[in-house]
Amino acid sequence: MSLVEWGGQLLVECAPLAAALDAAHGGNAHRAAIDAAVEALSNPDSVPSARLLQAMAREHDNSFVRCALELSHRHAATLRASPLAPEVEAGFARLVAESLSEQRVIEAADDVPFETYRQRYLSPARLEV
Repeated sequence: MSLVEWGGQLLVECAPLAAALDAAHGGNAHRAAIDAAVEALSNPDSVPSARLLQAMAREHDNSFVRCALELSHRHAATLRASPLAPEVEAGFARLVAESLSEQRVIEAADDVPFETYRQRYLSPARLEV
């Protein structure tokens, strides 16, 4: 039995479970997931990972690094083009201020010289389990 045949058999066996879940939760999301998996088995070039590999081969000479870098730049540009809502940005600014304040309190209470701390941190006794 081929991998595709075995996958198809598993999906057929999952159909009653999908039907039961759809009946319990309403809608047809579980049956749609089975249908999408059947489609992926019959057309593997349609799945996102295959499309990404095709684009990597076509546009980046099969270089994962170049492909990932370009996607990263593209996503960064998309995120920069959609600024945070003012209330979300204000919330993050408040968290930054609180964190810096807590850091100052911790650092002010620290009475151990850095070299002593470093030696303790790296001591073999501390590393034992």
